[in-house]
Amino acid sequence: GRQGNPAIVERLKDLLRQRGISFIVIPVPEVTPKLLEAFSEVEAWIQVACPRLSIDWATEYSSKPLLTPYEAFVALGVA
Repeated sequence: GRQGNPAIVERLKDLLRQRGISFIVIPVPEVTPKLLEAFSEVEAWIQVACPRLSIDWATEYSSKPLLTPYEAFVALGVA
């Protein structure tokens, strides 16, 4: 089934825009290390699919931070 929450994505987009932070939204059926590596210009990832990707496997997926939405909200000062 589909994971993620469009409302959370929209809230994150609004917060990033308000702070002048560049971002891209990449809707994909599956997050893979190869996919993340293809975007070398990305400084950090916020993924809204499965929290376990960030919590359990972040270092296996990317050398860049792989944040949950909550971690992103904390980093942006709203949680």
